[in-house]
Amino acid sequence: FGAYTRMLAEVLSEENEIALKLLVHDSTDLDVLPNVPIVESDVSFLGFGELTGALAQTIHSAKVDAFISPTFAVIRGLNLPYGVIIHDLIHLRYGGLGQRLYYKFLLKPFLKKARSIATVSQTSKQELQKWIGEASISILPNVFSFPESDDEPIERKREILMLTNPKPHKNANCVFKAWAEVQSLGTLKDWVLVSNIEPSEPLSHFKDLGRLSHDELQEKLKNVSVVMFPSLEEGFGRPPIEGFLSGAEVMVSDIPVHRENFSSVRTGVTYLNPNQVSVWVEALLRLDDLEGVRFPVAEDRKKLAERFSKSVLQERLREWLKEFEPQ
Repeated sequence: FGAYTRMLAEVLSEENEIALKLLVHDSTDLDVLPNVPIVESDVSFLGFGELTGALAQTIHSAKVDAFISPTFAVIRGLNLPYGVIIHDLIHLRYGGLGQRLYYKFLLKPFLKKARSIATVSQTSKQELQKWIGEASISILPNVFSFPESDDEPIERKREILMLTNPKPHKNANCVFKAWAEVQSLGTLKDWVLVSNIEPSEPLSHFKDLGRLSHDELQEKLKNVSVVMFPSLEEGFGRPPIEGFLSGAEVMVSDIPVHRENFSSVRTGVTYLNPNQVSVWVEALLRLDDLEGVRFPVAEDRKKLAERFSKSVLQERLREWLKEFEPQ
């Protein structure tokens, strides 16, 4: 399960008036929430069985009153109230022809028939409203916590972290190109760029992190000085907020959702044009020593953690679930 789906399931399981069951693929690690009943299916995510009715039959056999999908998967044949949490519409602009057709001819009608729709940010809500013409879309935000060990002194390394994937909208090459230019200037020789993906061409002072577990990532975030996130578009974007709450400066693309997510803080965030490598080079050059890093203050970190606290999601989720009550 992804971080968002796991937290959503945890919050739902804590609601006394809800008897939660988890629908999972039969290859999934079943030790997700030990006290929650599991409904297994051999239909894979975006598998043909979602469209033939096979998955709907599995859901009906579980004898539930409603179904919540935390993905953009279309499940044909559902004969019960259902809600959909769709994070973004990035596939409409950056996906292939098949994905664009899927969204237009399958996903849009599926959403229009849903009892309720939710998303993860105001930015995504506005985009969804424009696309499907649906005014009633709720926001069920991500959840983050303020590190409990905040009072302990932390030794920050001269490391810059970019946590991303190779998809075009993630724009990872922007940072790789900026880092290559900085290195060609002979600066930041005691700094290291670390990432979970590798550049297309070798880079000096670069470290490949490989795949990290959630706990390993949190440990890594405690020590890096800067987190970079150059996406051209996002429905939310978790890594910058995780980096900020850990105490690192975040350098993010100047796009609406990042402005929205960090609107309540005054320190620790640098907005950069994702289409201009030169501005990322300039931002990197001021890191010649740690005094050039604009670390967030503790007050701003606590303020952001409160905004994305578990209690906020609980309150929003309870309101959203009222839409599933008998009409």
